[in-house]
Amino acid sequence: MFVLDGTNLPNPNSYSKSTNVIGGFVTTLLGGIRRAIRNKKYVHELGWTNLSSSDLTTILAIYNKDTTVTFINSDLGIDTTVHVDVSDDVINPGMAEYLRQYSIILTEA
Repeated sequence: MFVLDGTNLPNPNSYSKSTNVIGGFVTTLLGGIRRAIRNKKYVHELGWTNLSSSDLTTILAIYNKDTTVTFINSDLGIDTTVHVDVSDDVINPGMAEYLRQYSIILTEA
């Protein structure tokens, strides 16, 4: 179960987790390269096909708060604070209730 800002999200069709490394590379005097890792932040991306209008409205309300929110998935052991970004929507003609394909990108704060 995916929970964003206390709201249960519908089960996504896709989920991915990637790592953003904060830091840089340093070249030593002898020409070697050392990596100076200061921190690692995870980025979670959830995607839906045929997301209903009511679910989209709920997700956009969380996004429009323009602040960090909690993201929880007990199945994966995730409980973190994230920034929410949303994708551009894709309109599927001919579908009255389910209008969009959508994804959200959650970057750890």
